[in-house]
Amino acid sequence: MAVKIRETELLLSHRLEARSVEATASGTLRLSPELPDAGTAIRWKALAAVDRVVADAETGRLEVRGSLHAWVVYAAAGSESPDPVGALYGGRLEGELTFVAGFDLPPEGVEARWEATAQVRDVDGRFRGDGRTVDVDAVVQVVAMGTVAERTTAVSHVAATAPDRIEATPANLRLNIFFQGAQRTRLAVEEAHGLDLPGGTAARLRVLDLHVEPVITGTEARQGEVEVRGETVFSLLYAIQRHAEESPPEPGGDGEEDEGVEPGAASRTTRLWDVQLAAWSSTEGWTTTIPVPGVEPGTRVRAQAQAADAVVRVLPAEGLVYITCQIDVEAQAWAVRAVPVVADIRSAGPLPVEVRKVELRLESPAGEGRRTFTAGGTVEITGTLPPVDRIVWSGVQIDSLTVRPDTGRAHVTASLTPWAYYLPYKADERATGIVFALWPGAVTLEQTVSVPDLKGEAEVRAALSSLSVEADLINRQTVEFTVSGTCAVEAWLPASQEVVAEAVAVRAAAERQPSIYLVVTQPGDTLWKLSRRYRTSAQRLLAANPALGAHEETTALPAGSRLFIVRE
Repeated sequence: MAVKIRETELLLSHRLEARSVEATASGTLRLSPELPDAGTAIRWKALAAVDRVVADAETGRLEVRGSLHAWVVYAAAGSESPDPVGALYGGRLEGELTFVAGFDLPPEGVEARWEATAQVRDVDGRFRGDGRTVDVDAVVQVVAMGTVAERTTAVSHVAATAPDRIEATPANLRLNIFFQGAQRTRLAVEEAHGLDLPGGTAARLRVLDLHVEPVITGTEARQGEVEVRGETVFSLLYAIQRHAEESPPEPGGDGEEDEGVEPGAASRTTRLWDVQLAAWSSTEGWTTTIPVPGVEPGTRVRAQAQAADAVVRVLPAEGLVYITCQIDVEAQAWAVRAVPVVADIRSAGPLPVEVRKVELRLESPAGEGRRTFTAGGTVEITGTLPPVDRIVWSGVQIDSLTVRPDTGRAHVTASLTPWAYYLPYKADERATGIVFALWPGAVTLEQTVSVPDLKGEAEVRAALSSLSVEADLINRQTVEFTVSGTCAVEAWLPASQEVVAEAVAVRAAAERQPSIYLVVTQPGDTLWKLSRRYRTSAQRLLAANPALGAHEETTALPAGSRLFIVRE
């Protein structure tokens, strides 16, 4: 045969449109036994984790199941402390809530690999009359993302010798090749941290609130696996008891002793409390390895991590706090490959060539960009909130994030909600020692990120990371928040390309004398290819070879198989 045809196997991946839905989690939790009965709740918070993602082909639905742990900061019931801070407590509630989110699957979504993330958007609770049982309601934003992977063949090279002549139209594909979608693992992190406690071991400490933020510090692709390295940033809000001695009142000026004061009485000790914030990075980083089939050294990797649960214990004798937390780590690996293929083949010689074409859906990388940013906003302390004496701890949460592609750049807009714990200027019936407040949408971020290869028709995704917040007290009722961080943009260009999936040189008439052939299949042979080569049909091949069953016409046959080919 004077025509040589070489094929290559392509693994194509494309992302389905992300789907988002709100799910609810409701249930009854309880205070830990070591905590006193609750009076007034100051802040409710929760952490959500995705436990399972299942696509059901029969119902056409995608189901995401997850769990949620809640935390409360509150003032104890019936406290007789002269200092409002002395009535404050905080802790993780016993038990967990569950949530379920459902999505309708697109037609190709049944075969997709799905991953999901969950973020608590709102949480509220109500103490029952016993001051220990809590009814908790939470709203969880669940986002599901699917990746469809499909294997196909494409002709990569065609050559012919005289007298046969072949005209081939080349095409170059630049592809994002994803490996098995995102893979996830959960790891446990332990951390002991010493606090500078006044009075040494005599000091008393109560943990009010805890924030755990895992930070990815590095990734590395290895053969069949991805290594993710990170550290954990802890922020601990606590109330600490300090001692102040007071002498008894001096006798009156007339030389008589004040009523109720005994001569030579010992000085009294008044116990006062203060609120402090400790923030630090873990003394040792963490490393986890996630299996990802097909990955090789040099493959590009993206990873993210999220705290799923955290528990803190105070060890007063050692002056330590001991924290254990669960962290969900997710990694996605992909490669950018340039693949030469053939878009069309025309025979200009005596030997005819038949081709089968396919339309490929592609995702070509369209660039990446990142930029550091600073955004600010001013809030007023109004309504039932008391004026501010001192801001103890502040942070921010992302309400919404949108990105619009343009030529060579992407426009990112985000709505941010700053929050703060603060001590009231004058404690009264509206304040129980500390106040928690948030201001939805008070900070707006508008950034333009340079992405040199970006085109307006590309699809883009943006993410904010390394967020830090500064809160400046302008006056007792005005706070200015400044948020800084990094904005990253990733872009890809959906496209389609028609290529030759299979090609075969048809046997000349002189070569087709017999009506029955016994052939041995070669690597890459399909029913379509054999039917064209021997001028028969795939249906006849299946009828003559019942062992093939309902074999697909374009699926490769096992090499070395013996098949009967019947020709009329």
